[in-house]
Amino acid sequence: MINRDSVVVRSSRLMSADVGNAVVVLHLERSAYFDFDATGADVWRRLEFPVRVSALVDTLVGKYDVTREICQRDVLAFLQDAFDQDMVQMATDESASADSATQGR
Repeated sequence: MINRDSVVVRSSRLMSADVGNAVVVLHLERSAYFDFDATGADVWRRLEFPVRVSALVDTLVGKYDVTREICQRDVLAFLQDAFDQDMVQMATDESASADSATQGR
């Protein structure tokens, strides 16, 4: 289960492309297609490199008009769903970059 201390990164087995402000993702192994709106796309782009969930939430709270509680709840739900779909994976603590969450700004 993903929590605020988890370090996550998007799976390298996926293909994704920007479409305007959105992102579309193709999971070839599951023959599944996903699309994210602008906010989901922003989160997705920040998962290119390993990032600690708490750092990701901190970055998003600074960028969007949202409370920390709501942001954390929504990010954890997004990441857990993505994890369950094999779209993100857990990474090691050592692989998390301090700058990962802020990349893509």
